[in-house]
Amino acid sequence: VLAIKQASNTGFYFALPGGKQKLCESLVETLVRECREELGTEIFIKDLWALNDSTSEKEKKGKHKQKHALEFVFRCEIPEDYKIQNGPVPDKGQVSVEWIDIDRLSGVPFYPTWLRQALKARHFDRKIYQGLDSSFLYLLRENR
Repeated sequence: VLAIKQASNTGFYFALPGGKQKLCESLVETLVRECREELGTEIFIKDLWALNDSTSEKEKKGKHKQKHALEFVFRCEIPEDYKIQNGPVPDKGQVSVEWIDIDRLSGVPFYPTWLRQALKARHFDRKIYQGLDSSFLYLLRENR
């Protein structure tokens, strides 16, 4: 798994490259742009593999904030001649880009945790929907 190493208050963690869509930008355009910015490379998109549907609540400056997010995870390939590097516009706190062996994910701070679990289980032959209730991880068959 090609991941971004991010600095945090408690050390560091890893996550997939990605970010927010710009107005009128398609999912594919967002993915291509984010990988150019964070990884410094073009990508070849294979397919949409997983979708996370989550909500969160928190207090910020005395106001109650609710957030609903959809995270799309695509399977992609990179050019064979890609040299690991930070891209020209790395995320704030981005330390490096690193390969992480799936078998080592248990000992690595990799987020989101549902994605780490799905990668470790190697559910690559099925689509995944992580629903609003974090206790459910749905494996969807291709022609369902």
